[in-house]
Amino acid sequence: MTQAGIDYEPSGAWPEIPSADVEVDFDIEWDFENRIYLWGLRVRQGQDDTTAVFDPVVSYDPIDDDDAARLAAQFASRLGAVVADAETLGRSVTVFHWSHPERSMTSKYPEVAELLEGRTVDLRAWFDTHFLTQGGSSLKAVAPLLGFEWSVEDAGGAQSQVKIDLARPQGPEADAARAWLARYNECDVAVQAAIRDGLRGARAGATVD
Repeated sequence: MTQAGIDYEPSGAWPEIPSADVEVDFDIEWDFENRIYLWGLRVRQGQDDTTAVFDPVVSYDPIDDDDAARLAAQFASRLGAVVADAETLGRSVTVFHWSHPERSMTSKYPEVAELLEGRTVDLRAWFDTHFLTQGGSSLKAVAPLLGFEWSVEDAGGAQSQVKIDLARPQGPEADAARAWLARYNECDVAVQAAIRDGLRGARAGATVD
């Protein structure tokens, strides 16, 4: 791949790119105590990204276990409404995430676990099954291959944990940290759709060739 100048390629035949009538992109952020303070939720109709709505559940106040559980319940209510509306109309729903934390860290909340069961696709696991890359398959490694860039500097999970500590007091520094976290998480969900769309376009091009 290095000699050929190829950044990524299918490990076999081009796979079908996962899709649904209603596509939900999901990403969580947690603090140094492993409490989830931000449940990122982005919903779009089919593959039409102009319909995408970013609708997170978040608290920038200090939280304890009870507060974290209340945030989880709010997320379950919001996602549950999306699922119910879609299924009433006979439309399929898939919840996409990258890697395991969105399942492993949320499994202790029964209402969330029930909603996610049978509806999720771990895009990293799917990508690892079907593609080879030069630089690994972390989200930050794959995104640039499909032309996606984060709208914040120093984007990364470790930096987000620093930012939430800065966001919890009041004041200008806290406001800046909260704005950074919101933009960062919005990118973390948008990139998953961008990767699927980019791969779908690449697959179509390969098929034409």
